Amino acid sequence: MSRFFLRLILGIVAIGACWGAWYVVYQDSLERATEAKSDKPKELFAVEVVTPRRESLDERIELVGSLNPSAETEVRSRVSGYLAEQPMDVGTRVDVGRLLVKLDARDQEEVVASAEAALRVAEAQLKSQQAERDQAQRSVERQQKLTDEGAGTLQQLETAQSALSVALARVELEESHVGEAKANLEQARLAVLDYQLAAPISGFISERYVQLGDLAKPDVPLLRIVNLDKVQTTVHVIEKDYRKVQIGQQADVKIDAYPGQVFHGVVRQIAPVLDPDTRTAEMRLDVDNPEHLLKPGMYARVSLRSQQSQPGLTIPLSSVLDDGEQTWVYTVSADPAIIQRQVVQLGASDGKVVEVLYGLPDDSRVVTLGNRLVNEGQEVRAIEVDWTAESSATAAVVDP
Repeated sequence: MSRFFLRLILGIVAIGACWGAWYVVYQDSLERATEAKSDKPKELFAVEVVTPRRESLDERIELVGSLNPSAETEVRSRVSGYLAEQPMDVGTRVDVGRLLVKLDARDQEEVVASAEAALRVAEAQLKSQQAERDQAQRSVERQQKLTDEGAGTLQQLETAQSALSVALARVELEESHVGEAKANLEQARLAVLDYQLAAPISGFISERYVQLGDLAKPDVPLLRIVNLDKVQTTVHVIEKDYRKVQIGQQADVKIDAYPGQVFHGVVRQIAPVLDPDTRTAEMRLDVDNPEHLLKPGMYARVSLRSQQSQPGLTIPLSSVLDDGEQTWVYTVSADPAIIQRQVVQLGASDGKVVEVLYGLPDDSRVVTLGNRLVNEGQEVRAIEVDWTAESSATAAVVDP
């Protein structure tokens, strides 16, 4: 029994000795690793920083809208009738007066033929009455001669003069009948023209609502024509920019369908009042479209030059951060380089450069590259870069 306890005690002692030896080796290794780590220099996150500069920017107002045709119309018939001819299809360019639709006008043509016959009858009756008038005139002349010679009586002369007056009245009546017949004929012929619909404006046929054989009615549109020589866009100017716009002002218009291409527009109309709900005023611009590249419905980005701004403090737009509630930039202190958050208010921008109205000293070092990967209070390695990006002579308004 004593041998068993002795062996147990010796085993425990051996295990303790082994554990002690391992612990000594572990502590030694840990000390060596700590010393090696402390000798290694601390690695810092590198960011690029620039110094703000002062320059003047031409302020621009950026607006958006949709393109509309400068003129458009729906072609409707003033009479009812079946479509007999429709030579023009969608996409066809037409000029004013070009025949678009022809309705079946046979019934109206019969009316014209009847009016022509009535006019011929009236003219024949007029000729008959004119002949009676001439005969009555000659009779009066003969009776006057006989009376002067003493061969005729005064009563016979008066009878001849009375017959002439009646003949003149009948001629006048028949002349009015002829005029009425001519008016009826002209009205019938004009009614025939109602069955031939011509283009009221120049442009392109954009829609066709009926087909051959359909019954055209005055309340049913047949075609739609749009003029694309000029297009219009309607935009809404906010209250603080309203005083900066005026009639005749030039604007650059960009279309997503034609990247890199700029179209020129002119302000033609500005609403004299603002919408009390949105605090915006409606403004219409005309855009020249000689090649008909611009189509109604396209999305338009309007850049409107307002006025020359005063020299201001500018920084790269890429350095600006915004969470929807505040706009800020990150700056770094001199030594050590610690990230600091500066809330700013912005002014004009050209898409690369932005004006800072408030919140940033002139001698600040603003973080550009890496500003989305750092946090306030973080120590970084600041790399000064030469800000050689060309500043544009035009700029867009950036709402703070």
